[in-house]
Amino acid sequence: MSLDWLSFMMIGGWPDGPPGGLLINIGLAVSCFLMGFIFAVPLALLRMAGGRISGFCATAFIEVLRSTPLILLLFWCHFLLPIIIGINIPPLWSAFIALTLYSSAYQAEIVRAGFSSVPSGEVEAAQATGLSKSQVFINIVIPQGLRRMTPASASFAVSLFKDTAVIYVVGVIDLMQSGLIAAERNPNKMLISYLVMAAGFAVVGMVISLIGYKLENRLNFTRKVVSE
Repeated sequence: MSLDWLSFMMIGGWPDGPPGGLLINIGLAVSCFLMGFIFAVPLALLRMAGGRISGFCATAFIEVLRSTPLILLLFWCHFLLPIIIGINIPPLWSAFIALTLYSSAYQAEIVRAGFSSVPSGEVEAAQATGLSKSQVFINIVIPQGLRRMTPASASFAVSLFKDTAVIYVVGVIDLMQSGLIAAERNPNKMLISYLVMAAGFAVVGMVISLIGYKLENRLNFTRKVVSE
């Protein structure tokens, strides 16, 4: 029995053709998580210490995106954005834009919570030694804040990966879409196709959780929090 359908669900036509299947979900989750974090840091800082206008704009951006269903955000980027900018956007790029915006809004709150959780006594003690505000932030707030936001970031990474399942609605040949295509082409494999879809998301999600757990232990998060 040929397993071409299974290869199609996992990697699409890669390496001889365009990538697809689960490979697309993993690639989008990783890239959108990292790009979202890059945007999340300045958004969090603006919300925490920005001026009245900049702080309001950052807050509005975060809250609007966090309150908008991801599938609606995906439709905006796929159908509305090309009309606004006058350029046709391929489905994969519209999915990347939507997931990056979604990721940046949620991670901005994680970053803000991480930075805000640093004990004020440690900040005041650092300032008492003569360090400037920027030095305190770089040497005290950022290292501890990043460590403290690790559990929430790992949890969001799993959620973001699962949320990539919605991109099939705009025509991206991801695991969901390839599974539906495989089931349609091979009705006798419909059950196994749906089981493979579920297993693909479950296994990768558990791997991400395991990486997050290992990272927490490496950063001694649990021990530090208990000792504090």
